[in-house]
Amino acid sequence: MAIVAPSAVLDELARACDVPADQAARAAVALLARRYTGRAAQTVRTPDGAVHFDLTVDGSVRDLVTAPAIDSTERLSPGEGDQLTDLAVLPGDGGLVVVGCPAELAGAFAVDLAALLSVMAADPGQSTADLLPESAYERGRSVDRAALHGGSRREPTGWEPGSADTICTAFAAQVARHPDRAAVLADDGELTYRQLGSAVAATVAAVRDAVGDSGGAGRAALLCRHGATTVVGLLAALAGGRAYVPLEPSFPAGRLAHILADSDADVLLIDAAHADLAHRVAAEAGRPDLTMVHIEVTAPAAELDELVAALLGRAAPDDPAYLLYTSGSTGAPKAVVQSHRNVLFGVANHIRNFAISPADRTSVLTSFGYDMAVTDLFGAILCGAAAVPSDIREHGLGHLAQTIARHGVTIYHSPPTVYRYLLAGLGPDGRLPSVRAVLLGGEEVTRHDVELCRRHFAAGAVFVNGYGTTEISFAAQHHLAPDAPLDHAVVPIGHPLDGIDVVLVDAAGRPVCLTGEVVVRCAHVALGYWGRPELTASRFREHGGSRAYWTGDVARRLPDGRLVFLGRADRLVKIRGYRVELGEVESRLAALPGVGQAAVVARSSRHGTGPEAKEIIAYTVAAGGAEVDPGSLRAALAELLPDYMVPRAVIVVDALPMGDTGKLDVRALPEPPVAAVPAQVRRSAAAGEPDPLEQVIAAAWCAALGVDAVDRRTSFFDVGGHSLLLALVQERLQAVLGERISMIRLLEFPTVAGLAAHLRAARPAARPGHDARSVADDRSAADAPITDEQSTADSWTALDAGQSQLADRMRRRRAARQGSADRVETPS
Repeated sequence: MAIVAPSAVLDELARACDVPADQAARAAVALLARRYTGRAAQTVRTPDGAVHFDLTVDGSVRDLVTAPAIDSTERLSPGEGDQLTDLAVLPGDGGLVVVGCPAELAGAFAVDLAALLSVMAADPGQSTADLLPESAYERGRSVDRAALHGGSRREPTGWEPGSADTICTAFAAQVARHPDRAAVLADDGELTYRQLGSAVAATVAAVRDAVGDSGGAGRAALLCRHGATTVVGLLAALAGGRAYVPLEPSFPAGRLAHILADSDADVLLIDAAHADLAHRVAAEAGRPDLTMVHIEVTAPAAELDELVAALLGRAAPDDPAYLLYTSGSTGAPKAVVQSHRNVLFGVANHIRNFAISPADRTSVLTSFGYDMAVTDLFGAILCGAAAVPSDIREHGLGHLAQTIARHGVTIYHSPPTVYRYLLAGLGPDGRLPSVRAVLLGGEEVTRHDVELCRRHFAAGAVFVNGYGTTEISFAAQHHLAPDAPLDHAVVPIGHPLDGIDVVLVDAAGRPVCLTGEVVVRCAHVALGYWGRPELTASRFREHGGSRAYWTGDVARRLPDGRLVFLGRADRLVKIRGYRVELGEVESRLAALPGVGQAAVVARSSRHGTGPEAKEIIAYTVAAGGAEVDPGSLRAALAELLPDYMVPRAVIVVDALPMGDTGKLDVRALPEPPVAAVPAQVRRSAAAGEPDPLEQVIAAAWCAALGVDAVDRRTSFFDVGGHSLLLALVQERLQAVLGERISMIRLLEFPTVAGLAAHLRAARPAARPGHDARSVADDRSAADAPITDEQSTADSWTALDAGQSQLADRMRRRRAARQGSADRVETPS
């Protein structure tokens, strides 16, 4: 699509830098392309060739515009998903035009080009570093999420985020407004707001008697069961002026001892079931004399006015509310510290976006040591709704389904792995009709997850994919109406929430429009990491004049402003040079007949061109009563996906392992099987000496696969081979035999014995060391229109499936094309 360069401002820039207008235009287009893509290397085509720009280092505008042109005869080699790789500045009617910009970007690119040229022309001496702080492509879109949930909540909560309120005053307001409504519905107790408040007040009094008041500066650790007991304990810690520090009972005692020692808690709140564990942990932490207070789950009901006054607490809005310990890169857990004010900001967003009212009941499934539980618990009990904790580690997912049905849960929230397990247990016709909203987060969400929601929950259920981190809680969400089209295999994470900016940056920290590291700008990001000032300073920094958190995640921004989560910045999955969204593979696998659950991971491969080579491994659990064949599943995926996305192996397991957070425990998945390889290549015990031609082929295989020997009747793809390795085999055979064997033939005969037989049949007299041309590719009249390049193009788009199916596909494509070549994708 052609974009007309604004001539007046372009001429002004050209005059200021004393260069021709087309030279100034090329520099501006290259700089804007970096702003969009984050690529420091940019090439802009001209009528006579192309000019290369190295924008790694920022200098002045004048230096960029006047720099001698670096002519280039090559175009950029785009990676999968890359854009703006074929831009050109060419003469047009009445001036210069920019071509090569995709239609979905052209409107914003034209606006941004005019703005950038104006800024450059205004001061050619300024740096090129940050000339366009906000792009037209990035401008926020207003999203009315609550409209999908029945409209905005009409009943006031009795507190305001950003005011003098704290979690304590917000909870006290609900006790005053809804004393007899259900507040907590758990296995260890069902409490109204009055009963919950009374239990909290009693526990606060017990703590005060034992250790006195903290004055808002102390910390109280909690070691108790998941349910009403924990809710009472953490509210009691807050009302007593302390930040709460959850200790997950299922964790190893050593890890709990580290958390207890690191947090320097002055009191440990416990229940009777975990008293012995508490004493062991305290001793291991070097705190054998630490004061322990039993949590009072039941207490006499107090007068309402007195109760509300007792619950207000002494904490200030900016005091710490909790320390949540997450995994640390050094192996020791680190604690994220968050304030009352910031918690209320996130909770207010959650209540508003889901239109939560006192009639709602929300699930609380993750441990209270994770931020999901913060959103779920306080999103309920700070607006008059009921929280429904369920300990799935203790009672299982069958019990969870019963709990949801018995208590009429309306808002369900969990990681996708727990969600898939839950629905697999329901069976194909099982439904939980009380659930009006499904919120998933913490892992990649696929189209299949949305389809499951529409099958198993209320007819009008809204599906929500949320993105966030412990350091900010939710930062973006994508709310999907029951009839919303599913246009992505991996569901986008949506738009940033109100009061939050999500900026994508390149490796140098410069903002980019399309793909980059996620930086969350918000006044309400976490206070930092407990006792880790250097780590805090490295991850919480200013960006654009606002406090921001560098997440280490990578996302892509779609033209409509939605974000798509791509993975960790330090763990982007690339297979053979192509970026792969594993969620798409997982979605395809999950949708195949007989598959109940699916997980797809990238593992280090011993086959590849370097130490960081990755291969895709798929795991599946059969649907109830079904039998699945791994080979058939893999072949079916090969019919749906490019070859580089087809798993090297599909492994059927009895269950997908879950970690402590309810997410898939990747480390607990079984290692993929390694095909057995015999000591040497031979025909059989009765067949005499190994065939020399087979020996040549086997040697090429072994060199490409990095193994000592191969079975003559085992498929190349069943021992870890793939398209790029097959290309190495092709090169090695050419070196020995003297002529190139086409990829079509290597695909159709993927065993040592099969390929040798084919070559021998093609030229019966051929043997290694004789006329090499006689054993080369069979170029019969029927195959004449198919060139080696065309064969290679076929291989990149349809490889790694079963031998017979691949042969059929190659023959069908060859016949359909009648000699026309397919485009070859180029890895980045």
